[in-house]
Parts: sequence; C-alpha cells; structure tokens
Amino acid sequence: MRQETWNVDGERIRATHHVPAGPVRGALVATHGFNSDARELAGLPAHLARHGWHVLALDQRGFGQSEGERGYTTAARAVADIRSALDRLPQRLPLALVGHSLGAAYCLEAAAEDARVRAVVAAHPVDRLFDELNPLERAGYHVVGRIAEARRRKGRPAGTIPFKVHYKDLFVDPAAVARAKTEPFLQARVNLANYRNALDFSAARAAHRVTVPALVISSSQDRVVRPASHHRVFEGLPGQATLLEHHGGHSCFGDLDAPMLQDALTAWLDAHLEAAP
Repeated sequence: MRQETWNVDGERIRATHHVPAGPVRGALVATHGFNSDARELAGLPAHLARHGWHVLALDQRGFGQSEGERGYTTAARAVADIRSALDRLPQRLPLALVGHSLGAAYCLEAAAEDARVRAVVAAHPVDRLFDELNPLERAGYHVVGRIAEARRRKGRPAGTIPFKVHYKDLFVDPAAVARAKTEPFLQARVNLANYRNALDFSAARAAHRVTVPALVISSSQDRVVRPASHHRVFEGLPGQATLLEHHGGHSCFGDLDAPMLQDALTAWLDAHLEAAP
C-alpha cells in the first residue's frame, strides 16, 4: 500500500494505491460518496488487492486529504478526478470502477464517457441528491441554494449548512457506528455551491449510457438513500446488469454484511472482466 498524489486543474488529489498480492487480475478506481472520503470504503480496497487487483482508493477534490474547495462537488469535477486516477493504473490490465452512493453515480457517468472502463460497480447509488430531501427541506434548499448562487456570482463564498446525516444513519450494526466515530470520514457541513448539481445530475440518466457490465448493490435497510433510488438506477442500465441485495446499511463496506459483499464483488469482477472482450 502506498500513497499517491497528482494534480487535476491545479488542485492536488491524494489516493491510496493498494498493490495486489500474487497474480494480477486487473486494476480499478474506487471512490466515496457525498460529504465523505475514501475511508468509508473500509476494508474493500485491501480485500480486492489480496485477490489480485490494483486498487486506487480516491479522495475526490474537496474531500478527505485532497485539495480543493471543501465539500464542493459536481459531476464534471468528480469524473475528471476518476479519469485522472484511471490514467495512473497499468493500462495493459482490464480496468474497472467501484463507487459508493454519489460516488457510484459519478462512476456510472465516468463509465459512460471512458471507453477504457470494462465494468462498473455502483453501491447504494443515489439517483438525484435533491430527491432525497423531504418537501420542507426541498423548499428551504431552494431558498438557500439560490442565495448561494447569487453570492458566488459576486465572487463570495456560497456558504454552508449542517449535514443532516450522522454515523448512526449509515450502519445497522452498532459496533460499526462506534468504529466509524474513531476515524471520522463525514464532513459536518454541506457546501451550498452544490445546489445546481443536486438539482440537475441524475445517476439514472447516466446509467442509460453505460454499455459495460454493471453491478448495483442495494439494501432495504438504507436510511440515507432511498432504496427506490438504487432500483431506479439499476432499471436504467441497458446492458448486462446485476442487482445484489444485502441486509446492511448505507455504508455497506463497513457494516455487518461487509465480508459477504467483498467476496461477491470480487467474484463478480473476476467473472465479468474475464468474459469481457
């Protein structure tokens, strides 16, 4: 395992490269969801490396140890980060993407745009961030979001609001909640510069353009992203798609079903990349 850094548009990205043990099977980029960082992937990158995969676990710009405006995310920025990470992997190997939550949505967009990607895993994908708010929250977000856009047009910071998601919302297993609190990965506040991306970007629309094999991971126990969102993304995939249901929470790679998901994801990647042309 080694740390890697590089620049995208003048901002430094930091990632952890998990180097495979034994025969090499392929290489992939793994990335996190909204207001999080690569630590939420828990033991998945190390597990994949033990089974022959190069894994570049990426902090998107604005999150974790990467540079950039704190908490600011757009599909264009995230896809640029993901594709720049692909550039750093051995190009002779089959390449894949693994994303969680909003990172899953961004991985679908990157898979649709980049012909090097031969398979994509979308764990608990959010379709549209705005749809995860209740009606009162949506009305309030429109107000503060439009104020934020006006502030940015004047060259001022957009401002922030508290993030409503807490560690207890992410997991079914209380022990997983306690573990996450010892190495916190969530950002406490939401950057209001994300308003337009929350309204406009749809993972289901991106899914329509994905032509490579895709695995969608879902759970009815997700208390952060509605399971209907996972299913909407899955149903939007036109090609060879697999739905894997489990019993853990939103932060699935650190919750009670993590060992099963690690094994199932590894087996799926092995099968589908071996079968890919």
